[in-house]
Amino acid sequence: MALELADQRKFQPDAARDLRPVLAALERSRLAGEGTLCEESMTQSERAWLHQNRSNLARHWNLLCAMTPEDLPYAGERQAA
Repeated sequence: MALELADQRKFQPDAARDLRPVLAALERSRLAGEGTLCEESMTQSERAWLHQNRSNLARHWNLLCAMTPEDLPYAGERQAA
């Protein structure tokens, strides 16, 4: 998701370039089974809904998660010190 955000936000041109090798390294660590981001108490109906409605990115990483880059509107913005 960080790479997708970096590609969308042109004010940090080096961010996407710097993230690509990190993503390549992480690719080897993809989950074999579906994960829930520590939401083990998730009901079967929630799991089924997320399985059908998750993003392609979540599907790729075998995550049952509805989070999208749009859920992170402030990602990448510089914070005032």
